[in-house]
Amino acid sequence: MYTQDIIGQNLIKKQLKKMLVEKTYPQSQIFIDPNGYGGLPLAINNSLNLIYGLEKMEEYENNKIPFSNLINHPDLHFVYPSITKSKTSSNSHNSNLLSSWRDFIISSPYGEIYDWLKLLGSGNKQGIINVEEVLKIQQKMNLKSHSGGNKVLIIWGAEKLNSQASNKLLKIIEEPPEKSYFILVTEKSSALLPTLISRCQRIKLAPIESQEITNALKQYDIKTDKSKLVKFSKGSWRKILNNIFNKEEREAFEKYLIEFLKICFNIKKSKKAIIDLFNWSDSISSLDREEQKAFIEYVLEAMRQCLLITYKSSQLVDFQHFKNLDLQKLSAHVHSKNIQEIAALLEETIYFLERNGNSKIIFSSFSIALVRELNVKE
Repeated sequence: MYTQDIIGQNLIKKQLKKMLVEKTYPQSQIFIDPNGYGGLPLAINNSLNLIYGLEKMEEYENNKIPFSNLINHPDLHFVYPSITKSKTSSNSHNSNLLSSWRDFIISSPYGEIYDWLKLLGSGNKQGIINVEEVLKIQQKMNLKSHSGGNKVLIIWGAEKLNSQASNKLLKIIEEPPEKSYFILVTEKSSALLPTLISRCQRIKLAPIESQEITNALKQYDIKTDKSKLVKFSKGSWRKILNNIFNKEEREAFEKYLIEFLKICFNIKKSKKAIIDLFNWSDSISSLDREEQKAFIEYVLEAMRQCLLITYKSSQLVDFQHFKNLDLQKLSAHVHSKNIQEIAALLEETIYFLERNGNSKIIFSSFSIALVRELNVKE
């Protein structure tokens, strides 16, 4: 991406440019971007600056050369999570995957791993970065650069590196080939090897400034209250885009949660409700694995909003995000006696889903436990 296309993060942009000008850019760098603050756009922008040079990039930007023309450079390499395919289809799969990836970073540079795996139609398969991918890149990075200049590898979704891939990458970073740069982008630095992080310059992205988001929103014809949209985005451009373009999925998740709550508060009155609860669990477990995780994240956010109401902070609640869910009513069941247990349950459920547990068993257990917690009295 061009510098002007990156929303906010002006201090980081200045620091990175200074390193490029002074030729002190580190060979290994990691952008920690927990919530769509611009990690991938910054990584791509700096990769292009390293390959083409600052002056050339400014010339391209001034002449409005399409960004899509620049990312096909043979010295710019990408590693990203993927799903395993059969060996017979691996060659065509890899070719299609690269094409899909380039389309993704042009259309959704602020997207998350969930968006990428959904595009791939991952189903119940977890996206990973395996050692074979790192070995392929190692071979490419050891070759002389196509242009005689720098080579750059961007590893996006670095938290998806498996243990073998992490250890192999660590060895490459410890002894990098000449004129080679490695830029990692991650949402969860805690999932990476500590030794791998220690070999990289760490840059943790902060939420984007409200005024920068307001300025960026001018390109969209939005009927809803922009000030509220900015307020509840919490500095995430990804959240802004999801609020504008991804309403159908959010409404589907809201419907699932409302259905669960009806069963939850009816369970003491009707024996049939337990059957309804298991049917609900089966329905959720039929979603793709990444959708299941996204639903749990949605429930976690709903619980956070309820807690704000419980503790008289309604002015901070995003009522736009939950249109049909009665947060006021639900907040009476979310309080100091159960919030820690509810949060732990939700995080534990995500943990089990990420480790490919049986989703029917996971959601059956989850639904029973959540019913119990929501019925705890303060």
